[in-house]
Amino acid sequence: MSFDKLVNDVRSMCEQGKYRHVLELFDRSKELTLRFRENPDAAMKQFNPSKHTMGYLLALKFKLEINVGDPEVFLQQMTHLAEVFHLEQARKLVDILAFAFHILTSILVDRKQPQRGLLPLLTAIRRIRETSSHLTSIHADYLCLCLAAKNLPAALSLLDTDILNLNYEGASFDSRSFLLYFYYGGYIYSALKKFSRALYFFEVCLTTPSSAISAIQVEAYKKYVLVSLLLHGKLRSLPKYTSHAIERYIRNITGVYNDLATAYVHDKKPLQEMQIVLQSSREEFVKDQNSGLVKQCFASLVKRSIQRLTKTFITLSLKDLSERVGLEGGPQEAEHYLLQMIEAGEIHASIDQTQGMISFQDEQLIDGQIVVELEKELRDCMFLGEMLKVMNMNLSKDPKYVRKTKSTTSGTGFEDSSIKEILSV
Repeated sequence: MSFDKLVNDVRSMCEQGKYRHVLELFDRSKELTLRFRENPDAAMKQFNPSKHTMGYLLALKFKLEINVGDPEVFLQQMTHLAEVFHLEQARKLVDILAFAFHILTSILVDRKQPQRGLLPLLTAIRRIRETSSHLTSIHADYLCLCLAAKNLPAALSLLDTDILNLNYEGASFDSRSFLLYFYYGGYIYSALKKFSRALYFFEVCLTTPSSAISAIQVEAYKKYVLVSLLLHGKLRSLPKYTSHAIERYIRNITGVYNDLATAYVHDKKPLQEMQIVLQSSREEFVKDQNSGLVKQCFASLVKRSIQRLTKTFITLSLKDLSERVGLEGGPQEAEHYLLQMIEAGEIHASIDQTQGMISFQDEQLIDGQIVVELEKELRDCMFLGEMLKVMNMNLSKDPKYVRKTKSTTSGTGFEDSSIKEILSV
């Protein structure tokens, strides 16, 4: 078979929907496909990416294995491919497509041009995923570009949709892609001060089943500690289903952050204890790029201390307040925090600046706003309940699940190997 005939046959099979034959033909024609390796860009031009996506991707694979060449040309090729690829054909070789976008992401970050990759990656994700609740390995690349470009709001179009399924990508979708998506997502939410959502993302990253701790999970735990303090005023325990490896070793690896959490809830002088930790470990927080969150934790501790005083006193002088909280800046710093909290609606108080006195008032609840928030929470719970019913029904009908259930009815439960097989369904 000649090279030209191989190209024509691939085109014809793609147009006729004989996708399995395309792969078989490439396997049988390995000597001819070496021509693709010699000049992959020329080989890619032999195929229309909208009609012959499989041929285009197989030629692209050779390019990725050798050298992507001119980054500008590669970016143009991937941008066009994302817009026009044939969906069914692309899903047959989704591992090549995903790998190509991984390479593109790395190149754009290295060239300090992450913004240029946002549109093609988002287009590819929206087209290749089965539903908006399916996670692809390209999701993590897109979030990486959003962070590098400092364009965090652009990530919310993906992050605000809960993930319920994984897109099938074969070997290209590994645990690293999964962990990075939830780590980057938590990072972005915490930067946007959406701490409840950030904590959830870090928790998913930390509770992903594993036999060993990954570097991604270590970084996620550090941020989990800080966000937990900001949101709950204490370090919230990880769920019981967290793997033993995480529970056993994570605290030893992240000792400074646990010291910070302990200081935060100190009985008598939490602010002073926290300052000691900050001074001794400032360089580590900066190295971990967590100094911003640490500063917010310090400010939140001051505010929580002030809020506790509102439950004890009706009036209090600025001087007394600064001493009870432990503010080194005295009445001026106390007034600064009070004004911030009053403006944000965190406390209800008035300041008599001539007398240097604060008068605390009862909280005024905004009934309408509370009702709206409760209705939203109720709708979300009902939606998740329906999704769980569907997932439970699908699992109960799965042959592997039924077979394993029957084989273990006489025992006390599933063996580890049985659980792994069922979870892999």
